[in-house]
Amino acid sequence: MNEQITDEKACLAFLISKVQLKLRHRLNQKLRKYDITLEQRQIILKLFTYGAMSQRELCEKTLTEPSNINMTLKRMEQRGYIRKIKHPKDKRASLIEATPKALELREELVQAGQDNLGQLLEGIDQEKIDNTFEVLQQMYKNALEEELNNSLKLDIV
Repeated sequence: MNEQITDEKACLAFLISKVQLKLRHRLNQKLRKYDITLEQRQIILKLFTYGAMSQRELCEKTLTEPSNINMTLKRMEQRGYIRKIKHPKDKRASLIEATPKALELREELVQAGQDNLGQLLEGIDQEKIDNTFEVLQQMYKNALEEELNNSLKLDIV
């Protein structure tokens, strides 16, 4: 019985991963006409939501590692989707903001994401969608709590 539970959990993790890959691939295909990636879309949408912010804050909001965001921001700046401005309080730092070019795409970028997910959810009862969302939120919360507990254990040792 225990072996069956382990197999089911492994299968669930595999299925979640496969769905995530399909969502990413489909959305990247839709974004290709704007010459941006899923990650770049996420950055633009966070900048619209929260306004100009530091690179560190952008990493936190997008759950991106600092080492991964540098090149992405450079490409976005070259394509005219973001610009760096001086930080009003810290002259050594800069803030990143979305440009008018990015603003022109706002609705289309939001709609592309909604359409992408909506197509995969087509024909599924809202109750099932809500239950799945609750389960995934709890799984994520459990993972974060485990990470926190493990880091606290390391601090104690």
